[in-house]
Amino acid sequence: MFITKPQPAPRRADNTQDLLSLQALPATRRDLVSRARLLGAVGVGAALARPLQAAVGAPPPPAAPESSTVPVQDDAHGRLEDDGVGHMSTSSGGSGLVLPAVAAHTKRIFLARHGQTDLNKLGVCQGRKLNPPLNEKGRSQARTLLIGVELDGVLCSPLRRARETAGIVRESHPLATSFAVSEDLNEVDFGGAEGLPQMVSAAILAPSYLAWSHGRLDKRAGVLGESGVMLRRRGEAAAGTLLASCKEGRQVLGVSHSSMIKFTLAALLDVPLSTIRALGQDNCAVNALDYDTTSGVFEAVAINGRPVRGRAESFCRVGA
Repeated sequence: MFITKPQPAPRRADNTQDLLSLQALPATRRDLVSRARLLGAVGVGAALARPLQAAVGAPPPPAAPESSTVPVQDDAHGRLEDDGVGHMSTSSGGSGLVLPAVAAHTKRIFLARHGQTDLNKLGVCQGRKLNPPLNEKGRSQARTLLIGVELDGVLCSPLRRARETAGIVRESHPLATSFAVSEDLNEVDFGGAEGLPQMVSAAILAPSYLAWSHGRLDKRAGVLGESGVMLRRRGEAAAGTLLASCKEGRQVLGVSHSSMIKFTLAALLDVPLSTIRALGQDNCAVNALDYDTTSGVFEAVAINGRPVRGRAESFCRVGA
């Protein structure tokens, strides 16, 4: 007679690192993240959102529309990232991107978001006050960023997740001898929304994004965060630094953060922030801009890892 041993229950994926990242948050933020994750797991996230709407006086922003240029990610992280707050995790969008050669009298600047962190996975608004490292997926994303593309230099945000991404990129780009850290590429200061779960921070920041999308750049992020005027100036200054370090016919990379990249793209391409937000910014996705040194005009070549030349009329040949 055979005795069959009871089979152990399937092992769940190890979430030790997620728990450690959660424990690193302040107690009040940790409680909100835990509640949001629990409610989301049982499908009643709206139960938490309703009292939060009353508390902040504004509803959360509507989901971004799908774009024919950049498809909306199917996973939950991708959908949440598209709200434009810029703190969710998505897959790398830069792999396999084919770009035209850099033309004469042209400088190409790449802007790329950092790789994934564990707080990205948890759905926490990191901003600039939280400074986690890359996780293993984030390091893997960084190792494939712009592989085979010649770079003369790399500029990055001072935050750890951006510095680590830039460092990994430099290891595979020995010709990128120029390296610098720039405060202009730092993430947006979201004020009191930082350290909160996505559904909370999105509700807090919704009035700010609405104002910015209508050109009211004096509005601050939340109450104590940066204004749209400050962000536009930083984006333009970062682009100026990148262009100054790039020779004609060559390419340089700036490693930054989702929301800061969106503001910079909107400023340089002179398009509404709402248009750029709808396209998202995946972890380690590539944005490519060609700058014509004779006309002083930027042209988008790729947005969020997808080519846009000839496919998005609003991005072509617009003033810087």
